[in-house]
Amino acid sequence: MQYPLVILALLFSLGILLENLIKLAFHWLYFLACIFLAAYFLRPFEKFHAISFCFLTVLCGAILLQNASFLAFNHISRLTYYKSDNLVSLQGRVESPPEINNNRTVFVLRAQEVSFKAKKIFCCGKVLIRSSTSSGLNYGENVILRGHLSRLFSFGKNRDSYNKFLNRQGIYCQLFVLPKSKIEKLRQNTAFSLRKFSLELKTRLERIIFRHCSQLSAAIVDAMVLGEKKYIPDRVYNAMIKTGTVHILVVSGFNVGIVGFLLFLLLKLGKVPRKIRILLTCVLLIIYCFITGASNPVMRATIMGIIFLLSYLVRRDADIYSSCAIAAIAILAINPSQLFDIGFQLSFLSVICIVYISPKLKSILRLESIRIKPFRFLLEGFIVSLSAWLGTAGLIWYYFRIFSPVAVIANILVVPLATLITLCGLSIICASVISPLLAQLFVPATEVFVSLLLRVNLYFANLF
Repeated sequence: MQYPLVILALLFSLGILLENLIKLAFHWLYFLACIFLAAYFLRPFEKFHAISFCFLTVLCGAILLQNASFLAFNHISRLTYYKSDNLVSLQGRVESPPEINNNRTVFVLRAQEVSFKAKKIFCCGKVLIRSSTSSGLNYGENVILRGHLSRLFSFGKNRDSYNKFLNRQGIYCQLFVLPKSKIEKLRQNTAFSLRKFSLELKTRLERIIFRHCSQLSAAIVDAMVLGEKKYIPDRVYNAMIKTGTVHILVVSGFNVGIVGFLLFLLLKLGKVPRKIRILLTCVLLIIYCFITGASNPVMRATIMGIIFLLSYLVRRDADIYSSCAIAAIAILAINPSQLFDIGFQLSFLSVICIVYISPKLKSILRLESIRIKPFRFLLEGFIVSLSAWLGTAGLIWYYFRIFSPVAVIANILVVPLATLITLCGLSIICASVISPLLAQLFVPATEVFVSLLLRVNLYFANLF
């Protein structure tokens, strides 16, 4: 068997998919697992040994999804109705940095205690908080909020998919804070130290970027380097959606790869021993993951990057298929419902298609025979972009009803510019640690690259 880990990941995913479709009761899953586990060790037939292992892997995926969907008896959603007239007082810890969207502050609260109708009940679970006032809250603070608690509901044609997205994050209800209601802070920040440190560091890095760059350029750099998109104008964001280049504004595998490469290179230039260099790069990638908000794309890319680096640590050749398989199993073991996330599907599909299709297209076009290096470099970029587009176009059409062939050509020009902007942004941050004057040396190049990026994107957007 050439790729055993890939087979294992596919079987594990199949179990999650079948459980989502059939929804078999837990006791039946447990009963079947015991039968195949006994068959695996007893080995009535030699061939049945491999078959029982395959079925066990499928059942593991199904059991994990079943277990992940089980809610505790005191989960906040069990105390919540679909109506929004349920006035409560909710105590909990701020689980995510508050964001201001359409003059409304939105964040996630991990519930600890809920009070309604003169009753206090200890509870658990996450609640989506919507407040019309700017709260000034920070991650990890313990607060008491008063408002209307209800099950998730939203308006618009995408409401079901949005609710399912929140459900995959473990959020099943929301609280609308009363207007002009005072938010009571209980005690000092008790957040996990690494997450707290990372978020504070992110705030400082954002100040550095906006201090040196113009408003629009700083917004683009902030999105590419730190994953913060709230400062990008809607017209720029919508234009990038039309051209299929909006992925550069989301910190994902592309950005994590650049950061990982730079960290590894800097440590190598500092003559850090190979094993320590790999381990330090892994630790710094984890910190970078938290700085950018630990979103699902960043977590996926970080796990894949760490697995890729650790393969060198154990002196094995890095195999992208096996690395993807290990990353997929690790992600799905933590949260099996990620299998149904569009970002999860697109990220793995695009990587696999690039690795599988690109060499075949290079062989057909006989790229190695081309001696003009700039032309060969341009063709390689086109082949990579085309491979990713061929692999994901159907999925994008299915989910978003967007078909953009111009994305292939647009990405050939936009992705190199995005790489240069990311490098410039990281250079500004690193240089400012030494001297603010040194950081200014990278600002003109950043402004030029951002301007070129916006012009190229606008040109392709006007082709529609």
